[in-house]
Amino acid sequence: MEQTQKHGQIKSGIILSYAFVFVSFAINFIYTPILTNNLGQNHYGTYSLIISIVSYLEILNNGMASTYIKFAAKYFNKDDEELANINGLIVKICIIFAIIAIIAGVILIFSLQNIFKNFSDLEIKEMKVMLSIMLVNVTIVTISSLFESYIVLNEKFVFQKILLICKKVLLPVITIPLLIIGFKGIMVVTITTVINLVALILNTRYCKKKLNLKIKFAKTEKRVIKDIFIFYIFMLLTVIIDQINWNIDSIIIGIKRNAKEVAIYSIAAQINAIYMTIATTVAGVFTPRIHFIVNQEKNDTEKNNEILELITKVGRIQCMTIFLILFGFIFFGKQFIILLFGKEYELAYIAAVLLIAPISFVLIKGNILEVYRAKDKQKVRTIIYFIIAVINIIASYNACEKYGIVGCTVGTTISIIIGHIIIFNIYDHNVLKINMFKFWKEILKIIPAFIIPIILGVIIHAKVNLENIYIYMISIIIFTIVYAVNIYILALNKDEREAIQTVNLKIKNIFHKKCR
Repeated sequence: MEQTQKHGQIKSGIILSYAFVFVSFAINFIYTPILTNNLGQNHYGTYSLIISIVSYLEILNNGMASTYIKFAAKYFNKDDEELANINGLIVKICIIFAIIAIIAGVILIFSLQNIFKNFSDLEIKEMKVMLSIMLVNVTIVTISSLFESYIVLNEKFVFQKILLICKKVLLPVITIPLLIIGFKGIMVVTITTVINLVALILNTRYCKKKLNLKIKFAKTEKRVIKDIFIFYIFMLLTVIIDQINWNIDSIIIGIKRNAKEVAIYSIAAQINAIYMTIATTVAGVFTPRIHFIVNQEKNDTEKNNEILELITKVGRIQCMTIFLILFGFIFFGKQFIILLFGKEYELAYIAAVLLIAPISFVLIKGNILEVYRAKDKQKVRTIIYFIIAVINIIASYNACEKYGIVGCTVGTTISIIIGHIIIFNIYDHNVLKINMFKFWKEILKIIPAFIIPIILGVIIHAKVNLENIYIYMISIIIFTIVYAVNIYILALNKDEREAIQTVNLKIKNIFHKKCR
């Protein structure tokens, strides 16, 4: 019964994860122009600046969720006393991080006048108020990380995802009317903070009442503290290297070329970021499951076979989903960029394809990242990732001056192929002992389903006038239907078809009940 409930939570979690991504993009698409227009250029500038500053103040919190799940999973459903001690330790760490962020924030508040000398006194005053409010928000978000992570550890994805969707929807629903009547950035950050506070209260209540969360502030063994600290440091380093790796091209283009080319590349970078967000949506739902497998009292071969089975199942779902987006962008992305940004941004299409095509083969096996963490191989991964970043910088810098945006992006493409696709696959197979030949063999079985959609895409791209918006939209719909039909007929295995049929049956039952 419990196992069935967990499978139900995972399936619902996947659906709600995609719903959250869809809602997020829809809201950003609608809300951002409203926010920009109603705040005005200056007010929006100060608001954006404060949001950027706060993202740096929250950097210590990056990696804390993964650190908690890694160590809490060892004792979950095994040693309640030790789990309560880990919970207490994480609360202490979160409080320390919050205090550090507040101290750094207060120093910034008193330094704003000296840092931003071209801003007016009124703008500086507004920024000080916003930053003060956002320091409260940083504290709330930091403390929330334990409760959010505990919910994930319990695999209660329905509550978690619904709360995330509600938070995302509530902000524009509350702020848009207030923006229209004249309120500015201070109101937006206040509402953001209140929503996060309400979410913290709900998460805390859910953890205490439904999940029986225990927190104990006992003395923790130095060995445990040392292990957590080392793991967390390498998690943080990975986050920092990741930020550098994906932002370095813009900096290189800015140094070697000009602001116009930076703007063009930034469009490609945004598309890549959205693509990666969609592609990693499913993977997060299986994070606790991988840690539970690794912490089982079984031999390594049995564990590795279970992990292989899990990442293959998820990888096939990832592959079918992201290759629809990849092929769709290859055939329709150029016109999308021209329609949305103008013909002068056309080069962003080539840059985006060069980024998302190779990273697709990395995202297919996205869950393997959690295997590194569960098996204490994060240190090695960080070192390899640093080498990839160095290759990226060298290749992109040398190619940028002569070949501009395309040359710089090719440098990144080369680093992805060498590092993520070649080095990591070899390491995964030989050191993690995950049979990558078997994994890719299962993924390659999907390829026949791509043939007809690719042929159709080539014909549409060559013969159809995509400049007409109606023809453009109809072409995308036809391509999507053809892709889905081919996947269903040629790619899905028995289990995947049964899963789809189960979801369809549930949807039909819901409609039947509503119609009665």
